[in-house]
Amino acid sequence: MSNPLISYFSERYQGSGDLKKDPGPVVTISREFGCPAKLISDLLAYKLNEIQKNATGVDAWHVISKEILDESARELKTESAKIEYVFNYEKRSVIDEFLESLSAKYYHSDWKIRDTIKNVIRGFGVNGHVIIIGRAAAQINRDIEKSLHIRLIAPFEWRVNHFANSHNITPKEAIKKIKELDENREKLIKAFATEGNCIQCYDVYYSTEYLTNEQIVESIIQLMQLKKLI
Repeated sequence: MSNPLISYFSERYQGSGDLKKDPGPVVTISREFGCPAKLISDLLAYKLNEIQKNATGVDAWHVISKEILDESARELKTESAKIEYVFNYEKRSVIDEFLESLSAKYYHSDWKIRDTIKNVIRGFGVNGHVIIIGRAAAQINRDIEKSLHIRLIAPFEWRVNHFANSHNITPKEAIKKIKELDENREKLIKAFATEGNCIQCYDVYYSTEYLTNEQIVESIIQLMQLKKLI
């Protein structure tokens, strides 16, 4: 992400918390691994900004994913690589934590890192005009009135074929990767959710097997209009 964009997000995030009188609007897009969340999010942002330009002449909507890691690292005064293990669904051992505490100028416990990440995701949601991909964002921002929480799904076999073809790997390799990441993402959601995996957190489910990206985006925009998010 370019430096100007980092500064932009930092300015929008800083001091936000829950102080904004009218939080949002925010869209979160969760998915089963293999569903095209990034493509759908980028297309949605483009369409929303076309609408925004017609209304105000300004681009307003941005897709948020890796920016969460960058902003969290900035808050903790550390490097992104030092906290990336959280998003890789890993946990530091007691020995690793001890060695890190001895060697690092700014040492942070697992709890502190996860709490900071949660606050950053919440901050982006409160400030609004963002589409957040994954990161348990639906669970963290569920109570924001001006929000829409989406879950992308597809049969396992479809996801295997789609992932294998798009990444030029064998179906066997795709099966192993999808099973691993599906399981790890559920662990991440449970780590950040206040009530289990919170299946009911999602407003709508879309099947990426039967609907095109364009159809899904058009439907999302209609729902956003009905909920007065745009």
